[in-house]
Amino acid sequence: MPNELISHSEVEAFSQCEKKHEYAHIQKIQPKKSSLALDRGNAGHLMFEVFFKSLKEGLPTAEAKQLALMNPELMQQYPMVAVGEALGWVSFWIDNIWPTLGWKVVAVEQKYEIQVGEGLKYPFKFDLLVEYKGELVLVDHKFTYDAYSEDVCRILPQMPRYAGAMRKLGINVRSGIYNFIRTRPLKNPMDRYKQEPVKFGDTRVMNSIKELVQEMKTIKELEETPIERRRLSIRTANKMNCDHCGFKELCARELEGKDTTILRKLEFEENSYGYTEESE
Repeated sequence: MPNELISHSEVEAFSQCEKKHEYAHIQKIQPKKSSLALDRGNAGHLMFEVFFKSLKEGLPTAEAKQLALMNPELMQQYPMVAVGEALGWVSFWIDNIWPTLGWKVVAVEQKYEIQVGEGLKYPFKFDLLVEYKGELVLVDHKFTYDAYSEDVCRILPQMPRYAGAMRKLGINVRSGIYNFIRTRPLKNPMDRYKQEPVKFGDTRVMNSIKELVQEMKTIKELEETPIERRRLSIRTANKMNCDHCGFKELCARELEGKDTTILRKLEFEENSYGYTEESE
């Protein structure tokens, strides 16, 4: 039986809103234009990726910083305003936060996948793996309006799932750090940055993996059901989900029974993300 690859982003989309998942992963479309917030975050992630990969290769911090901030791919992929804002935040982080952390870079944007059930594989790619005080620690960079609370970080499923998958591969990861870069206006530049540590106990990891497998099975069953017999995708409509969703206009027009043919042609394109291929 071929293994279907279902990524964390697909599981997360399905958990947030089944209609969002349908657009992105069944209809396989995405908005042609992304939001400023998304562009800033993606640009910042690319800067961090180049910076840490350069450090891992043995380059000094100053040279790694220059390569990260002057990467020509930034202006090719993202608007100037997004790159400019992210550049300022990352530059300050490298100069003022990085020297205080004591992290040793182990791996950057490393891809893995594990078998989680019959016909199912879970592919994942983490931002950063570091050694800190003799232990392996996952790091997740987050460009957000504000940092998440400690309670929210304890509940988020992504890093515990990654940690559980890595343990299955023989990589002993027991903790993580959310590296927050606040994007809201702040008077004190140092207030923009926060590192929130989290621990991955065995029970926490096991429960996260159980939920992951259940969601993956549900997605696989849904996608394998013929269209004429497939149940309706349920909208999880609330301010948090809908305000920044790239599909909200399309979703609203469909809900109102309006024709969306022109909107789809003008505003959307085939998506370029996710794990849609199959492997043996």
